[in-house]
Amino acid sequence: RDLTLKFIANKFDDVRYIAYIEDDAFIDSECLRLLINALEILPKDYALISPERGARLCIDFVVNKVLSSNRLYVASTGGSGVYVIRADVIRKLIEMGLGTYSSFMFFHWEDIEFVLKLWLLGYKTVSYELKCYRHIGETSHSKPLHRRYTEYNGPLIAIIANTPYSITIKALLVRFIRDILKSILRGEIFLFLRSYLFLALNLKHILTHRMLRRRIYNFKLCKVIISNCIK
Repeated sequence: RDLTLKFIANKFDDVRYIAYIEDDAFIDSECLRLLINALEILPKDYALISPERGARLCIDFVVNKVLSSNRLYVASTGGSGVYVIRADVIRKLIEMGLGTYSSFMFFHWEDIEFVLKLWLLGYKTVSYELKCYRHIGETSHSKPLHRRYTEYNGPLIAIIANTPYSITIKALLVRFIRDILKSILRGEIFLFLRSYLFLALNLKHILTHRMLRRRIYNFKLCKVIISNCIK
């Protein structure tokens, strides 16, 4: 994903929007046009729109003016199947040295981490639930071993690499309790131990990324964005 987005953004200067579609996702041209039209109307700090259901964050009056519908809302959605993003946002991420999808988030939570990155730079992401879209998500449903492992691993990396200090410790504590309970109930103690061992062995590398991002992220602006919403 990272290489493709970088290639398109750098190779085609006149491209305004990039539509990302997974190989197991299906969306018709009319649906895609609805997503692009919504971004056309929304202010430029609304970076990404996805037809997938997202975690509804708050009521946003700007979004409501675009379309008075409960299907369009500000959400933490990475659009793991399909999304449309402003090409200028990708170019800015490249210019900052952040890139798009992180190389160390190789599977699961890489899309959520990407959206978290956008929010911490002062952008917003939007869900626009559409019926003319389908994401099979075969790997997500079958839950192979590597998928179950990264369900433990991915969130830990994303939290440490991106969140402000005021959130990191609390989030890791909650995650640890959640993970240990889940691993006991599902008989996945080995996966739990392996994910936390991986974290310990690679902590120096992850913290290096954290230091770079802390110089770039605008935590204050992110707080203002959220506080300006009616939750």
